[in-house]
Amino acid sequence: MVSIFSARKFLQVSGIEYFYNPNSMPGEKVIDVRINGKPLETKRKYRLATNTYNQGGEDGFYTLADGKILINYDEAGKLIDTVIQYLQKNPNISKSIEGRIRSIDSVNSLHFK
Repeated sequence: MVSIFSARKFLQVSGIEYFYNPNSMPGEKVIDVRINGKPLETKRKYRLATNTYNQGGEDGFYTLADGKILINYDEAGKLIDTVIQYLQKNPNISKSIEGRIRSIDSVNSLHFK
């Protein structure tokens, strides 16, 4: 997704971190993706939660429209309601900058754990 979109259209992610080079050609910008600290397995299927706007391919995220819906909006309710319920049960949430989306200028500036 980084390859074809401007910085204002980056999905905000949780449990995922990715490194990209904004100077690379479209289709070659993403350098590394990690899920919960482990390298992305390209053959593996992952589950995600999103809103109906992005799931419908809006804002240019067409690949999300191709995904299989496991729990739909009618069954789960609104995402915002789920977030509100979570925050009511867990009111003490700390904020921090996690560096999940990292822009780099070259592969040489990358150091993996």
